[in-house]
Amino acid sequence: MFRFLTKRKLAIAGVIAASLLLLGIGGVLVSRSITHRGPSQANLNALERRDDWQAFGGTWQFVNEAMRNNSDERGAKLMNCSVYWANYMVRDDVLPLGQYGDSGLIIRASDEEEGVDAYHGYMAGLRDLDNTLILGRADYGWREYVAKTVSPRVYDQQWYHLKFLAYDCILAV
Repeated sequence: MFRFLTKRKLAIAGVIAASLLLLGIGGVLVSRSITHRGPSQANLNALERRDDWQAFGGTWQFVNEAMRNNSDERGAKLMNCSVYWANYMVRDDVLPLGQYGDSGLIIRASDEEEGVDAYHGYMAGLRDLDNTLILGRADYGWREYVAKTVSPRVYDQQWYHLKFLAYDCILAV
């Protein structure tokens, strides 16, 4: 996952699974992909060469043109930081690897640690347990703002394209 920090410290973690952020039981995310099938070659090359990723749990590896979490550890995050972002949009592809987990993007995060919801920030993603697109805030606990049913349903081993917008106090997914 990538990390973009707020004015004091923006965060979005992300690889697909990478892809800017990924959270939950095994998911994959790829950075700034334009298609639903996977990331563009230019973005993949940039993703693979980056050495400023910080893992909080999980077993991360660049595999088949995507960053992949090879563990079933809940709450694994792969973060990347830019202190200059304030208003921005993140878009990436996510590939949930297993059932009953969340995969998505985290923005405006800080104080990240290993574990589920172990950061201050916002997460948007897909949850296959109840087939929903979710948006919420983590403050070492979870406050879900919105959960909308997705049609057709969310399946593991299938790519999904997510966009997450942060503009002042407005968040949109």
